[in-house]
Formats: sequence, C-alpha cells, structure tokens
Amino acid sequence: MGIRARFKEQKFPAAADHLLSAYEREPKAVLLFNAGQAYRKALRPVEAKSAYQKLVTTYPEHPLVPEAKGYIQTLDALIAEVQAKQQIELSLMEQKAKSEKELPEQRARREAVHKALSKNKRPYYPRVWFEPPMARGAS
Repeated sequence: MGIRARFKEQKFPAAADHLLSAYEREPKAVLLFNAGQAYRKALRPVEAKSAYQKLVTTYPEHPLVPEAKGYIQTLDALIAEVQAKQQIELSLMEQKAKSEKELPEQRARREAVHKALSKNKRPYYPRVWFEPPMARGAS
C-alpha cells in the first residue's frame, strides 16, 4: 500500500512511518515535510515537530521551511498546553489520593471528639417557667 493510499484512508501514522523510511533511502525535504504533516494529522505533535525541525535544520533554504517553522511554533504551543494539562491532572490525582488517605483519619478524629463530648453531656430537661393553671374539677 502506497503513501497516498494511506493518506486517503487516513492512516496517518503508517503514512508518516513510510515517509521516514523513504527519506532514509532517498533524502528529500518534501518527505520530511509530508512526514510532519502525517504526524500532525495523526495528533502526534512531538513526532511532527521532530520531522519539521529536521527539515528546517537539514534544508534551511528549502521553500517549505517557512511553513514548517509556522507549524513548529503551533506545535510548541500545543505541546506546552498538553504538558500543562497533564501536570494539572497529575496534581489533582495527587490531591485526591492525599484526601482519600486523610479521610479515614479525619473521620476517626471526629468520632473520637464526638464520643468525648457525648460522655460529658448531661440530658437536657427544660425548666418550666410558669405553672400551668390547674384544672378545677367538680367532684
């Protein structure tokens, strides 16, 4: 199956891998650019940036370099955003694990305080502030 067929069937990772192996056999700038495109469409920004970066450093005068540099900037922002999101998710998972660990300890402390307070608690009997009138009955 050729590269065009893989692109048409939206098998972008396979197309990118095939393009990189073709680049190893016959180094051409367009193969690196297209590999970057395929990785970008496959939502693999790190690999896409690597392919574009290799194009920029290996062929600095090629006409596709400005477009590749634009993609590199976009991918840098995307990668930074994904890393920030992962860091936030990791922090939230750590907080959740910590709170789940502390929850039984807090419950035990609360129950101990409640038990200690209930020992010293006297029953509450309201005082009568007035005497209700006595019913006078006829005998």
